[in-house]
Amino acid sequence: MDEDGRSFTEAEVKFFSQCDTGSIAVIVLFTKFDALYDDEFAELISKGVSRKDAEVLALQHAKEAFANGPQLKLCITARATNIPQDVTYVCLVNRSIL
Repeated sequence: MDEDGRSFTEAEVKFFSQCDTGSIAVIVLFTKFDALYDDEFAELISKGVSRKDAEVLALQHAKEAFANGPQLKLCITARATNIPQDVTYVCLVNRSIL
């Protein structure tokens, strides 16, 4: 993702890395998953994958990219040092049908 799609501002990074929320749950909403899907879809198409197959594979690739990306890593790192709760996430796709 490009700079416009960056995950966290400096204030958010500071919050996750330095603030202790104690036993209070912190809920984080990432709103750029659809852009990650679009990036993965475009990459698959550029590699010659059919549109039908790319639609299926892009979702899988986007979920893997998110799970291994900087967004989740920051939350997991913060959890290891300051936040006692488990890190759980759900990727919502096709929000136009919600």
